[in-house]
Amino acid sequence: MRRGLFSDVCWIIRTLKARGHRAFIAGGAVRDLLMGRAPQDYDIATTASPEEVLALFPRAKKVGKSFGTLLLVLEHRPYQVTTLQTSGGTFTTSLRKDILRRDFTVNTMFWDPLEDSLIDIVGGMKDMRARMLSPVTTAEKVFQDDPIRMLRAIRLAHSLGFSLHPSIPPAIRTMKGEIRRTATERIQSELVKILSLNRVLEALCPMVKSRIFFEIFPEMASLRGLNQSPHHDFSALSHTFRTVARGENLIEGGKFLEEPITAKKHLIILSALFHDIGKPATASLKRQAHHFYGHEVTGAQTTLGILKRLRFPKRESVFVKYLVERHMYPLHLFRLKESGALSERAVQRFRRKIKKEALLPLLLLSTADQFSKRRHTPERMAEKWLAFCRELKGNQPI
Repeated sequence: MRRGLFSDVCWIIRTLKARGHRAFIAGGAVRDLLMGRAPQDYDIATTASPEEVLALFPRAKKVGKSFGTLLLVLEHRPYQVTTLQTSGGTFTTSLRKDILRRDFTVNTMFWDPLEDSLIDIVGGMKDMRARMLSPVTTAEKVFQDDPIRMLRAIRLAHSLGFSLHPSIPPAIRTMKGEIRRTATERIQSELVKILSLNRVLEALCPMVKSRIFFEIFPEMASLRGLNQSPHHDFSALSHTFRTVARGENLIEGGKFLEEPITAKKHLIILSALFHDIGKPATASLKRQAHHFYGHEVTGAQTTLGILKRLRFPKRESVFVKYLVERHMYPLHLFRLKESGALSERAVQRFRRKIKKEALLPLLLLSTADQFSKRRHTPERMAEKWLAFCRELKGNQPI
């Protein structure tokens, strides 16, 4: 365990202990070290008050609720030093009280690297070995204390390869509305982490089953059971999730059409998630066939509204809106080519109009959309489509 530890952490803990305070590496860092994973960051829990920590580390910055956490930067690496607290937010010297305020048992272990001693009061090691994400107390209390933990539970279980404790899914379903008590910025941050995971659809499934997905994205609820044109085998919502999964498969390895993808993964996944969100508002029935004329334009405006509400950065919101608004453009050109009506002028217009940084993500989104309409895409059709996309992004004539 020592080999993966920054020497700075030991220095911080040694400094605190030299003044008579207790200090430990706490939470996720201990969990990751025990699992042989490199911690993303190190949190240090101590009996020292914030004032006592500041006296020892004058350059530390106050952060967190009630300034119980101080941020110390050493060699450009951030370390959080937090005074032990009770569930009520008051400072304490009791390890047990601090542990019982935390979220999941695997995040409650404390480790003193100087003495190589592990403190595990609520069975974190047992649950870690069983690969089970369990609440420290009850799921209801854990989520009531901080509703963002509902999303965090889903993300952690997926990223760690753990199962959710049986009490967690029904608690999320019952308490899903509590997520509205959470600051929007925290929800957005957790969503970015979830949408950046590998096998992202597997992380979204428990969100959908528990209905917290529709608390965050109420606009998506109207896609459920929405029948589509004869070109589709699935409802609008099922097709959407298939597009998300296909989109992720297409960016596997960081490339698409032999070119590196520079757009952030969560932005591509968001565009796949929202690409048909305009269909309910534009649905019409003509000659017993469903049509959604202009759904991409309507959907783009809806997408922008959602991302603004969730406080995504403006540049990211505009980028996702841009992809949603134009996701039908490549298909329109492909149909013209198939009918023999595609002109070189139309192709050149496409290349001029589409922003360079959006070209590859747009072709990827459109490809994921096309390959998710049917249960099986004929191999010959898939090859023709991909060849067409390669020609669209290149300079050679079509």
